[in-house]
Amino acid sequence: MRKGRPSSKLNRKPQAKQGPKPNWIEIAASKDKLPQEDGKIVAVSLPSDDKFVLGKILMVLRKDSCTGSEGPVGYPADEATYYCLGSSCTKCKFPLMKSDLDEQDETLICGVCGSKYSYKTGAAMGTVKKEGVAGWFGNVMSNNSGGAIEAYQVRGTEGGKYFAAIGVA
Repeated sequence: MRKGRPSSKLNRKPQAKQGPKPNWIEIAASKDKLPQEDGKIVAVSLPSDDKFVLGKILMVLRKDSCTGSEGPVGYPADEATYYCLGSSCTKCKFPLMKSDLDEQDETLICGVCGSKYSYKTGAAMGTVKKEGVAGWFGNVMSNNSGGAIEAYQVRGTEGGKYFAAIGVA
């Protein structure tokens, strides 16, 4: 025979599972440490820490949300979005700091092997055929399939610091 009241847990709705909380790590102490022009890339070095494998170098790409001196209604003309990405091509391991930017596809193109990566998600988006020495090297590297590059969310604070969601808390 059961004692007490019926369980109140029967009517509860299941809560949506949330992924692990990101660990926000400072990537720039001020806006002048980030790219100052649309389409430019700068390298950032993560601080060393015992909790995470840090001290590695990432790159930050600036994309302006508008062009010219007038922004969309409600946005200042200098409104920019920053993307924090892994700094090396996953196919040829060459740094992507001087990669080409394809505005139409919203991708970065490796200058050596021609691999394309979405600068918004880091996803591999195919390959652009390269000519000359770079094309020869890219063909040699074609045995390596590569994959997506790391992509991290970036947020700024009112104090002017910028953080990337790296690792889990």
